[in-house]
Amino acid sequence: MTDNLRYKSDHLVNLQGRPKNSDKAWQILEKKGNDWVIPNDYEISLFGYPLEDGNINLQMVIDYFKKVQEIDDLEIAGVSLTLGGGEITDAVLHEVGKLAGLTWLNLNGCNQISDEGLESLTNLKRLRWLNLSHYQDFENITDKGIDHLADLKELKYLKLEHIGKMTNSSLKNLGKMVSLKELTIQWNKNITDKGVKSLKNLKGLTKLNLGLCPQIGDGTLDVASGLPNLETLIVSGCENLTDQGVSHIMRNKKLKWLSISVSEDARNLVRRSIPGIFVEG
Repeated sequence: MTDNLRYKSDHLVNLQGRPKNSDKAWQILEKKGNDWVIPNDYEISLFGYPLEDGNINLQMVIDYFKKVQEIDDLEIAGVSLTLGGGEITDAVLHEVGKLAGLTWLNLNGCNQISDEGLESLTNLKRLRWLNLSHYQDFENITDKGIDHLADLKELKYLKLEHIGKMTNSSLKNLGKMVSLKELTIQWNKNITDKGVKSLKNLKGLTKLNLGLCPQIGDGTLDVASGLPNLETLIVSGCENLTDQGVSHIMRNKKLKWLSISVSEDARNLVRRSIPGIFVEG
């Protein structure tokens, strides 16, 4: 059983954590003067939420985070920050880039950020999880911005949905991020098999989601067949795939989940070739 920890301020900033020693009862954090009362055996997650006037009190989030970092005997397994909505700008990301201990950053739907803001994130050397997805084609982020992510050497999970100006050029740098375990590039009309070939050296990938990328085809299945740790492949909604192309993917016997836009006969062929795999359209 895992206990949960939550701190609530007047500004709706929550601090959540999990005690390593699960028999400890949950505790409420308190601020006494300029001092924060924080247990020294909690994993810390920091979440920012909109205020009643529609703005995020980022400064409080940053100040709180800095207080946590200044506690020498606090062992932090990971710190996460969720920011959302049109209030998040490049100026905000410039401040977020100062949070050197950040390990998890969710910028889903932040439609005011651009390449300049992403450059500020290159200082987050401990970052392991990053979501830059949007709900419709977003054109403020280009290949230049995505290229900055190559400096995040510890990044393991990256989500890029609806990044409208991202092209094969970005995949060249993503292909150098050998720490990646899960990569999502959905709803992209620009990338092709040629770009996906740049991912062939990501030998640690366990999940690759290229769903609804209309230009990729059987060449992508060939690349996926050579990723030795790949367990999940999503290429549904990719209309250039052919039934003949599944012969590539059948070489990867480690696959456990495949979502692919081919005929049911072709999917059945995969099921017979890879025991225990789940295949859907």
